Amino acid sequence: MQTQIAETPVQPAPPPVVQKTYYSRIRGLQISAVKPDIIEVAGKRVYSGEKIIQFQPLGNSHFGSFTTSDPQLIALLDKQVQEVGDIMTPAQYSQAIVPPQQQIEELQNRLRQITEENALLKKLEAEGRLPKKQ
Repeated sequence: MQTQIAETPVQPAPPPVVQKTYYSRIRGLQISAVKPDIIEVAGKRVYSGEKIIQFQPLGNSHFGSFTTSDPQLIALLDKQVQEVGDIMTPAQYSQAIVPPQQQIEELQNRLRQITEENALLKKLEAEGRLPKKQ
């Protein structure tokens, strides 16, 4: 008597969980991302399926942060970053917390560096030390 082993079909691996962090320009901002279904159970209203985004305050600043791996919330927040502007990506947040004077100094330094590089390129080109453009 032979024992048969049932083959289990190979399931594709689930997609990797992507976790994203967002920042709000408003301390403690709350967004009702998914409205709840309201059903009545034994004469009482029960809310089901609601998703609320709650930004946590960051120190003493007026900013808040929220991290999620929920694809539905990520899509909503990505859209809000683009269309409304009250939510920021980590890069936008980093820029927002840099004082304006420091931003000006960094831009001036970068401009100075580009100007020096361009002058060096012109000098090398005049001396014939750069490869010919094709």
